[in-house]
Amino acid sequence: MSNYLLYEEKQYIGQNRKGQIIRLIFAMLCFIAYYWSENPKPVKIIIIKIGSYPIQHMPHSGTIFFWLGCFILIISLVFNFIYHFHLQIYPDKIHIKGQLTSKEVFIYIKDIQNITIKKVRHPLLKSIRFNLQKKNKRYFYTFGKNVLEITLKNGEKYSISTSNAQLIKHLLSELIQNNH
Repeated sequence: MSNYLLYEEKQYIGQNRKGQIIRLIFAMLCFIAYYWSENPKPVKIIIIKIGSYPIQHMPHSGTIFFWLGCFILIISLVFNFIYHFHLQIYPDKIHIKGQLTSKEVFIYIKDIQNITIKKVRHPLLKSIRFNLQKKNKRYFYTFGKNVLEITLKNGEKYSISTSNAQLIKHLLSELIQNNH
């Protein structure tokens, strides 16, 4: 019975908004530097004066910025296919494993005391986390606006981001009821 999979969810590194924004800003800066290298004359915009391109004596010196911007965009696409963590729910346990780590986390259904859903403050500013332990609480976050907070009977807490928090809470509540 413990091998019967009830729910499965994979969260990918490329779905984290903070990482996406940072990569896109760096790519945009690279493309701006490339444009500046192709048009090296100084420009004055209302208050700001942008000087001439500093390496004008080297031909095609800005091409590296163009290729670096393209590389950053390709890496950003590749990150959409690398999963950060894999959440699986079985009738007797919750299994969380990470792609980039060999650590696996098991939460047994019989040990769960309480399940709550919380909103994430500032989801655009959240960094990815896998099994980050702070003050008797473990965090698993990739993306999302809702976090499932599971409290165990021993007081330990797990905070897991998921796209289907309501569904998982309902499923776990039924499993807890059936196990007691």
